[in-house]
Parts: sequence; C-alpha cells; structure tokens
Amino acid sequence: MFKNYTVCFALVAVVVGNTACSPEKQEIPTAPPSSDSEKGSYAIGEQIGTNIKEQFGESIDGPSLIRGINDAITDSEPALSADEMVRARNQMIEQVQEKMRSGQAQTEQDGREFLKNNATRPEITVTESGLQYEVLTSGDSSGVQPKPTDTVVTHYHGTLIDGTVFDSSVQRGVPAEFGLNRVITGWTEALQLMRPGDKYKLFLPPELAYGERSPSEKIGPNATLIFEVELLEVK
Repeated sequence: MFKNYTVCFALVAVVVGNTACSPEKQEIPTAPPSSDSEKGSYAIGEQIGTNIKEQFGESIDGPSLIRGINDAITDSEPALSADEMVRARNQMIEQVQEKMRSGQAQTEQDGREFLKNNATRPEITVTESGLQYEVLTSGDSSGVQPKPTDTVVTHYHGTLIDGTVFDSSVQRGVPAEFGLNRVITGWTEALQLMRPGDKYKLFLPPELAYGERSPSEKIGPNATLIFEVELLEVK
C-alpha cells in the first residue's frame, strides 16, 4: 500500500534541495508554467500529488499539504514540532491502513456472498477446489485437453463482480499465449478441463486468483474474479 510513500517524500526532498536557495515565501502561481524550472517543478509536484492522492485519498487536506511543502522549501518555521509531525504522520498512515483493511474484508465478504449465490445456479459447476465455471460454448469433443506443462492460446475477458473490466485480450484484439503452469491457480485448473473451441465463464475465489496480493490498481486484495475464457489452441 505504502510502497511509494518514501518515493513521495524523496521527491519532496529533491524539490526542497533544488529550491532552498530561494527562501522567500512563494505564492502559488495560477498562470501556466513557462520556464524550464517552472515546468520541471510543476511536473514533480503533479507526480507527488498523484502518488499521495492514490495512497491517502480523502485523508489529505490539500491546503495544509501545500503549506507544509512551501514551509520546507522556504525554510519557514514549521507550524508543528518535530514530535507532533511524527505523531501526525503515523496517525494518518494508521488510519489509512485501517480503512484499507476494512475495505479488503468487505471485498472478500462481498465475493464470498456472490459465489455462494452463484453456486446455486443450475448451469454452474463447482469443483472441489472452489472453482466455479459455466460452459458457454463447446468445441470439438475430440480435441486435446492441455496439460499443466503445455502452452495455450486463449482469448479472455476479466471483470470484478461489479462488472469492472480489469483486463481483456478481447478488447485488445490480440489472443494471449502462455504456459499453463505460469498463471493463477484457477486458470491452470479450468483450462485443463477445456478443449480448443470451448468457451467457459470462470468464477474464481481469491485463493484461486491473486489472494491477498494486488497485481493492479483495479484488482484489490482478496478479490473474486470473473473470466470469460476461450481456448483457441494447445501447443
């Protein structure tokens, strides 16, 4: 969650180091940056702001953040003591982490409830591992089912349970090729049930997907994932 936290403050340190020679109190400009210094400073500031927003969200008070940066840049007397700043930073980080933990728990709970209801549908097959799948299209029954060591070519469309698309070879228009033992557990299991021409809809609990990991901004920890997968070829 906070892997970029140090980066944010390192960038702030760069800004401070590059502008400490101008200790006068500075107003926030409203005109577009024109000089190389203004453009570079703005770009760094925008990057810092983006990173901080991603990590702290609504917890951040923008004017106070800008005031803190400006006080550091201009060598102004800090509005808080060093101890107060350490306590305030740690408190904010803990609050955001607690909110994140709560969100993860809710994500997992929502996913479990979705899978519980989904499993009651007559067209859904549930395997011993907890994988749920629906056969959308059947190919040639004489086709070869892939082994874990095989390479497969597929088209897929991945969404969260709320319909958010997080990845799609279909949208890119380019099939994906990969070793079957190099993907998430749910895929390795499901693709071995399929033959070329088959199209399945997979419903994966977190333990068959990415678990507590967050592989992208759209896939949070403990997320239940849905894939429509078409097996095109086994190599």
